[in-house]
Amino acid sequence: GRKRLWETRWQIHFKATPRNRLFFGIELAEYVPVAGWARWIQQSTVALLRKAAGGNIYHSCGDSPANAAQSGSEAEKPVFAMPLWAFDQVIESEIGQEPDIQNIEGLGVLRANGRKNFMKHMSQLELRTDRVYTFAFWSISRWVDVVNWRMLGVVPGGVNFNVLCGRPPVHIVIYQLDDARETQEKRHLQSRKRYYFNWAVWSTKMPPAQQHIREMLPQVLETDLVVAEDTDPDWCCWRR
Repeated sequence: GRKRLWETRWQIHFKATPRNRLFFGIELAEYVPVAGWARWIQQSTVALLRKAAGGNIYHSCGDSPANAAQSGSEAEKPVFAMPLWAFDQVIESEIGQEPDIQNIEGLGVLRANGRKNFMKHMSQLELRTDRVYTFAFWSISRWVDVVNWRMLGVVPGGVNFNVLCGRPPVHIVIYQLDDARETQEKRHLQSRKRYYFNWAVWSTKMPPAQQHIREMLPQVLETDLVVAEDTDPDWCCWRR
């Protein structure tokens, strides 16, 4: 099959039923001006990701905070957001019967077994508080080399991810998008988002500056952040 550089998995038990549609995707920490060659790289990369994940993708370069402050409006963060049917696998389980998240091969419904049927299943999926949902995603991984912090597939050898994201980390997010106060507002503004998951991701080859780590985790000492024991080289995580 196609090369899979990485896979992310979630196991979620909703405490309250989501009122509006959920999105998942990539959100940048801050606005990044993109022009010229970098703009071409961005457009080409987004086109590749759209092809892999499917249509109905929301992508925005975001708004300049300085311009938003001058106009008295809210700035949108840069985001690449997908509907839930862009996942590659979903398993719905009774509470207490959910699978071991490290062993879900062949379980549930997979997009690879029929994209049209998978999209229909996901569009009809009722997210309930008496179920546990296991999601897996890997379709764009062959173009996103997280370890080496490079975007692949657009230019030979790839391009440093910072050309597109400015700096690490990037945020893997799942959020509910609330209705806008004004019907013409289509942006995914922070005031409209209700996060279910917000994971700051970076590579040890391209770590954030200590200042940015302290901003994300002001209550945690650097010595309290350690990598979990490498009991399985195919899995990684952080613990406190």
